[in-house]
Amino acid sequence: MRSGYDLPPLMFTRDEVTALVAGARMVRGFGGAAMALAAEEALSKIAAVLPDALRDSPAAVTVHALDAGALTAADRAMIDRLDRAASGHRKLALRYRDADGQTTERVVRPLSLWFWGKVWTLIAWCELRDDFRMFRIDRIAGAEDAGPFRPEPGKSLRTFLQSHACRRET
Repeated sequence: MRSGYDLPPLMFTRDEVTALVAGARMVRGFGGAAMALAAEEALSKIAAVLPDALRDSPAAVTVHALDAGALTAADRAMIDRLDRAASGHRKLALRYRDADGQTTERVVRPLSLWFWGKVWTLIAWCELRDDFRMFRIDRIAGAEDAGPFRPEPGKSLRTFLQSHACRRET
C-alpha cells in the first residue's frame, strides 16, 4: 500500500481482532523498531473505530510475545535497514560472519526478510555466488548502500520461492 492509503470501513470479528493484536505484539517483540511502532499505531487506529461490542477485545487478548532481550537495538536497526533496502530495490554491500566466524564481503540484492521463531534471515540474490542466499541477520556485521538494482527474471523472490518448492517436493 502507498503512504496515507485510505481503507473503506472494515468490520472485524473478535477472532480477527485477536489475530491482529497477537501479530502486532509479535512484531513489537521481535521486529524492527519501525515495524513495531507502525504496528502499535495501526492497532491504535483499529481500536478507535471498534464497535462497543468489541471495544474490550484488544485488552482481552491473551497472546503475548515478550521481547526478553532476544533482539538487540542493533538487530532491530538492521531489520529496518534491510527492509528499506528490499522494498526500495537497493543493493547492499554486506560484511557477513558465517557459523565458523569467518567474515566475507559480498554485494546482495535484498528480496525478503523471514522470521523463523528464533532468528531473522535475509533472502537475497548474492552477486558473489551468482545465486540466492539466506543470511542470518545476527551475523551481518555491516550493510552499506551499494546503489539501485532493477528486478530481473530469475533473480526474484518468486523464483526463489519456486525453487524452494521444487526442492521440498524432490
